[in-house]
Amino acid sequence: MTNRGYSKVIIEGTVGREPEIRQHPTHGIYAKIYVTTSESSMEDKSGLEKITEEHYQIILLGQFADVARNHLHVGTGVYLEAQLRTRLIKEDGKERFFMDVLVNPVKGHVLRKVNVGGNKLVSRHLQQNRGQDHRQNTSYSRRPQNTNARPATPRNSPPTMENYYLGNQDEVILPT
Repeated sequence: MTNRGYSKVIIEGTVGREPEIRQHPTHGIYAKIYVTTSESSMEDKSGLEKITEEHYQIILLGQFADVARNHLHVGTGVYLEAQLRTRLIKEDGKERFFMDVLVNPVKGHVLRKVNVGGNKLVSRHLQQNRGQDHRQNTSYSRRPQNTNARPATPRNSPPTMENYYLGNQDEVILPT
């Protein structure tokens, strides 16, 4: 099979819920985490800072699932380099596309704990609204701009295993 490209995403944000650890019958342990990122900009007329939040469901495979179980909790800052996968679900005659974020240590992906100082407000918001499905949410505050520098990009190892993708919300499936 010829590889004609590769999708890669970098997300730095705050864990919004406790990790959900699951066991696949043939492929082992995996974890779901929910990460929130936020970007801020100043409103011209009002002088208020506009905070835009994005929420992501992330699947951690292999040893990263153990890391999630032992070290990732609500409010923990994370930096990850992962792969995007699109899947199609047909329900009631309608087609819906989902974008999954997969972090697989075998493919050279990265997962690190980081200090995400500007996302404490976001984490507090997630704890209060746990269980609600928000893809995008905008709020306003008068807090100062975040001046924390982003960490250097870590070194990757080359991919060595077949691609994973999330078949549905409860199981991880390997392509045949």
